[in-house]
Amino acid sequence: MKRTLITGTNGFLANRMVDFCEGQVFGLSRSDNHKATPKCTTLYGDVLSLGFLKRIISEIEPDVIYHLAAQSI
Repeated sequence: MKRTLITGTNGFLANRMVDFCEGQVFGLSRSDNHKATPKCTTLYGDVLSLGFLKRIISEIEPDVIYHLAAQSI
């Protein structure tokens, strides 16, 4: 089964991209103030933390990563 990791699932684009992914979808979000999507398992943490990212990537072992986390301001 394909495993997808998407960063920034609290944002507009990444939140909608979840619907287009097949297989198991994991999302990384810095905060929990967004609507949960049943298709996505959301993990909370900071993508600027190298230790956090290494741990998440080694646990999930994604086939593809979409990095959509950004500050729009």
